[in-house]
Amino acid sequence: MSNGLTDAAISRKGKCGRETAPLTHLVLERFQYGKRAKMQKKTPFNTKDIVIHEKDLKKWQGIVDTLTEVTKLPSASIMRVDFPYLEVLRSSRGKNNPLKAGDRALLTGLYCERVIKERKKLRVVNALKDKIWKNSPGVKLGLISYLGFPLIWPNGDVFGTICVFDTKENRYNKTIERLMLQFKGLIETHLGLVYQNKSLELINDELKRSEEKIRVLIKEVHHRVKNNMQVVSSILALQSAITKDEKVADVFSQCQDRINSMALVHEKLYRTKDFSRIDLKEYIETLAKAIFNSYRKEAKKIALKVEVKNIFLDIDTAIPLGLIVNELVSNSLKYAFNGKKEGQISVSLSKVKGDNLALRVKDNGVGLPENFDFKSTDSFGFQLVTILAENELKSKIKVNINGGTDFQIIFKRADLKTETN
Repeated sequence: MSNGLTDAAISRKGKCGRETAPLTHLVLERFQYGKRAKMQKKTPFNTKDIVIHEKDLKKWQGIVDTLTEVTKLPSASIMRVDFPYLEVLRSSRGKNNPLKAGDRALLTGLYCERVIKERKKLRVVNALKDKIWKNSPGVKLGLISYLGFPLIWPNGDVFGTICVFDTKENRYNKTIERLMLQFKGLIETHLGLVYQNKSLELINDELKRSEEKIRVLIKEVHHRVKNNMQVVSSILALQSAITKDEKVADVFSQCQDRINSMALVHEKLYRTKDFSRIDLKEYIETLAKAIFNSYRKEAKKIALKVEVKNIFLDIDTAIPLGLIVNELVSNSLKYAFNGKKEGQISVSLSKVKGDNLALRVKDNGVGLPENFDFKSTDSFGFQLVTILAENELKSKIKVNINGGTDFQIIFKRADLKTETN
């Protein structure tokens, strides 16, 4: 506020040497956050730190301008408490209004101080005739009469006041009171929205922090699972290397490949930003190359062709799918090209009718015997493929043995998500 008002507000004694009735800002602050605190909702933030946006301030400017226009009063203001000061947030635009937006005064001897302390309406008809208010700082500005109401945050904190002043005696009729109460309700509605937005902002910040912590924990889980599987794989590799029985060594080697196919899923999840899905294109390409590398001797003259669209699936689908690819590609490398100098193995995964996916593992090798029933064979690999396809993917296996071996598995997943470049 003006320098005159600030200087007057600093002094707590009137001309007669006695202290004026309003409390000091220190007592007010204790009242605001002390006794009243039991009635207020606990919040994780201080309402004093909430910023009122310009769009709301423009609306409030319209409110005080409307007040003076309708009531023909010289001054209407919306004040905000900022201990130990009171700030004029918005004040009516008029030649006879001494208060301007941005003015500040110490909370000592002001009309608004009593409103804030008691949280109720204050009417001063004529301060010059009132022993309590005749030395008020407002009088020095020519503001002789006053009517003000408290503005309250949703949690019970006092925001400030909405008030009108007159330069002469004024009893402020019921019409003015009702109008001010309507504007008080409107402003407190705005404050409620501002308060809610601040609460949601803090909740969102907390959720982001929690989400990041969860991401780190999930990432660590996948990292440890992958490492543990690699340890098991290394033990199997060591055991396979030292055993003298070729069949036993082969079993160890197959188990190692199966573990590696599952470990690869966890490695992909560890390196991705989205733990809920896996890029099947990248996964199957990496897996197929790893299998070929495991069978270096058999794969020397075998070409690998991988055709997988950009399909993303969850871990519960990716793991059985990877194990099936591992079994079928490994089987082709070991048996499909006996007596053949060269050949090709192709792996494809594509979206077909509806939400169905089609996995195909095909080779142009010697093929399977005409009456061969892979479901009845003693081969653990084919048994595993059947179990995974039927129990995990809820699908059936089709086999075509013309010109090699062609396995096709069609399955449906509700969480299918395809991304195309």
